[in-house]
Amino acid sequence: MNILNRFFLIGSVVITATAQAQSDSEPITIPGGFDTVRVHPMYSKRISYSTDNIGQNVQIISREDIEKLPVQTTAELLAYTLGIDLRQRGVMGTQSDLQMQGSTFDQVLVLIDGVKMSDPQTGHHQMNISISPEAIERIEVIKGASARRYGLNALAGVVNIITRMPQKPQLSAQVHSGTGFGRDSKSNALYANQGFRLFNTLGNKNFSVWYDIAADMGSGYRHNTDFQGIRSNFRIQQRIQHKNRFLKQEGVHLNYSGSIFRNSFGANGFYAAPADSNAYEYVNTQWGSISADIETIKHGTFNFRLSGRGNNDQYVFIKENPSYYRNFHQTTVLTPEMSYKYMRKFYELGFGAEYRKEQINSTNLGVHLREFEGMYVDVLIMPIKGVRLSGGVYGLHNNILGYKLYPGADINVQVSKQIFAFASTGTGQRLPTYTDLYYSGPSNLSNPLLMAEKANYSDVGLRSNGKKLVFHISAFRRNNQALIDRTKDSLNAPWRPVNLQSFDIKGIEANVKYQIKLKQIFKSQGGLRIEISTGISRLFTGALNTQSISQYTLNYLPVQWMSQLNLHTQSLHLSINGRYLERYGLQTNQINKYTLVDARFDYLPKMKDKRPMKLFLILQNIGNTAYREFTTVPLMGRWLSAGISLLID
Repeated sequence: MNILNRFFLIGSVVITATAQAQSDSEPITIPGGFDTVRVHPMYSKRISYSTDNIGQNVQIISREDIEKLPVQTTAELLAYTLGIDLRQRGVMGTQSDLQMQGSTFDQVLVLIDGVKMSDPQTGHHQMNISISPEAIERIEVIKGASARRYGLNALAGVVNIITRMPQKPQLSAQVHSGTGFGRDSKSNALYANQGFRLFNTLGNKNFSVWYDIAADMGSGYRHNTDFQGIRSNFRIQQRIQHKNRFLKQEGVHLNYSGSIFRNSFGANGFYAAPADSNAYEYVNTQWGSISADIETIKHGTFNFRLSGRGNNDQYVFIKENPSYYRNFHQTTVLTPEMSYKYMRKFYELGFGAEYRKEQINSTNLGVHLREFEGMYVDVLIMPIKGVRLSGGVYGLHNNILGYKLYPGADINVQVSKQIFAFASTGTGQRLPTYTDLYYSGPSNLSNPLLMAEKANYSDVGLRSNGKKLVFHISAFRRNNQALIDRTKDSLNAPWRPVNLQSFDIKGIEANVKYQIKLKQIFKSQGGLRIEISTGISRLFTGALNTQSISQYTLNYLPVQWMSQLNLHTQSLHLSINGRYLERYGLQTNQINKYTLVDARFDYLPKMKDKRPMKLFLILQNIGNTAYREFTTVPLMGRWLSAGISLLID
């Protein structure tokens, strides 16, 4: 019996035993303390969860975490999350792919306030994230196949971005600029970038509005890597006072949200290196949502939502001569959905339905339309104190797929006041994108007969949400069936998308964080707060059932080690982040190993008993490490950024 199977067996025994012998300790509450260790409510219209009682492997990137990470864009935030592989082709999230626990980039579902960002053309566009870090309250990272709760395309996990909803007027503004001090070999121009952010909130408890405007632009860091990105977002929340025998007093909540993201960037080496050194890409993404939550006195909560997403993508092979070769792709997605949640003392019931319409109009992929209907039911029971059992199933229907069921279940047990044991099992699917099905070219073949991927997932673990010490350890196994990959039989052959028979991946994740406050140091600054954290992810894969060369499946991180040191006083913040990565798949039968160290320094000068101003300095890739996350794209070396932000209440 190998170490992973032993871990599963021991964890299962622990959970079963503790379920039979619960302690009489009160449910955990964390008074005050640091935001990163507080218990966070999970965003769900189906069943009520928080980070201390969900029976899944969950990691939260809190508001405080966001403010101290050495990044400028939301996509970059995810690179510091254990178990996530954020593979970038350019600077500041210009184009990035999101992989989780050894998955491919199409197998992770991204949501913003519960709205799916899946793009039917390709998973590359799912990371066209318009929300700026300043507008985010937290990011929920749910690991594992999660079709039961999230429906389509949640095969390896879910990233749900939750935006802020302040209840008082506030205005924040930021400008920043950066450079790596390198110069273009032809023009001798300095490689640099710059940008600004504006985040404004208005209103009160019953009616609140925020909007976010941001722009990032720069000349890149090597030939044809310049970029321009403009983002605008808004969210409106309204609570309607309405007294009657059916509704609660503030039982009607209306939400309106929307976004526009325009992005253009040099695509040197992105898709057809070395011939595409002068390629360029233009992307325009929009999405919008309107929803209503209706809370009744006796009959539970109803939620209705209508959301839509559109994406326009233009790719030109030669920027200076667009007519030589170009592709246009336009996708539209429409999703009406409804859900119902009924809560009682010892159980909860949730069920709902959704419809999804996906359409593409493309010069290369053609014109296509597909529709899906989904229904789910989710049940939570609390048979004894400190034990939560949950199970459910998601049903999917499509004219091509027919009827499919995706069940799942989990258990969470409070072992002691601050320690919880959990285990889950689930299933998920990933639909082939239109690129998978229909893309063809000089080095690629199409395959319109591709089937949907499916995965069976199980995990077991322990976590603690203590005030000073936080830890998490878990093990998982994912069995992938009909896995979609691009393969070829020889180096000179074209890539062809195929369904592989089966592929297993197992892994262990462990992280720990310790926080302490030294009151005698920097006494005038209220003492020194120290946070130290470290974590490691180790993946093990089974034999791939193919003799061909793989493009996606075997590109993952067998070892990922992250550490962070944070030092805080009232006016000074220093964060140092180290990442050691072993990457498999860039070269045949070789593992690329590299270490990245980044730092952020913030200074908050005291101004009339408040600190509305912040000066910050970000240094990325301090060691000037040469590394790649895609074979043909060398990434940015040492880079220095500086900026100032203002906050007006």
